[in-house]
Amino acid sequence: MKPKKGRLKPIYLLAVPVIAALVILQFNQHADPLSSIMNRPIDVEKISSTEMGRYVYSNQNGAGFVEFEYIPLDTQQIDNIATWINEAPESAITMLDNMPSNISAGIVFKVKSNKEVRIQYNRDKVYVTRTDVNRQMLRYSIEQAELQNFFDEQLKGSYLGEDPVPDV
Repeated sequence: MKPKKGRLKPIYLLAVPVIAALVILQFNQHADPLSSIMNRPIDVEKISSTEMGRYVYSNQNGAGFVEFEYIPLDTQQIDNIATWINEAPESAITMLDNMPSNISAGIVFKVKSNKEVRIQYNRDKVYVTRTDVNRQMLRYSIEQAELQNFFDEQLKGSYLGEDPVPDV
């Protein structure tokens, strides 16, 4: 009894695209995250909401208090922040596994399709967590003087009514 010709053809037609898709997915998982960041700028048009906040430390009747205070951002500030991050050279970015816990202020850009860009500052460095690149969470620090100056300005007076960041 001879096997029927053409019986295995549908299997090959299905197997080849599935294997090709798996190879592409595997390749994308090992892609350089730094190049993913550099090739995916923050698109201000896709930001659906923005929040900024800071921790304010105060001393009331000899007791220390910490409260979180929201800071409104205008359109120009949002544009500037996105531009500063987008224009940072590759040499200014350091990939991280973890973020520090001593954050003093932060900004969250909620991007359409339930993704976000979280920018945090600890009075020393700016840290960015992105969930808008390659469906994974990327964490990195960024050396960007204008962004640090912006955060320093927003943090003035937030530490016991003083400014712990010296004027330059």
